[in-house]
Amino acid sequence: MGVNKLRERVNIYEVTGVPDGVGGLTPTKTLVTTCWARIEQKQGARVDGDRNVHNTRPTQITMRSGSYAITNDNIIEHNGQEYTISSILIDEVKRFTIVQCSH
Repeated sequence: MGVNKLRERVNIYEVTGVPDGVGGLTPTKTLVTTCWARIEQKQGARVDGDRNVHNTRPTQITMRSGSYAITNDNIIEHNGQEYTISSILIDEVKRFTIVQCSH
């Protein structure tokens, strides 16, 4: 894939806990970086314990590998929609980071 296919702007957030004053932590999002990406909806299905099939639409986000090493603890935002990361792959030449996520 060429870089000209990365046409969507995404924000990558880091989630940290800020003390709430009563001994707990309040999750807070901090913008880490903004980058260009390709967003694709994939087809999928999962089967629950009762053997019921549920159709799902996982999202694949592809972006250039760069200075920030994304982890499963990050959140990706695109057009106001937040995506939770389920897996991260890096292509064989370490040019692109491919993230499987859901919203």
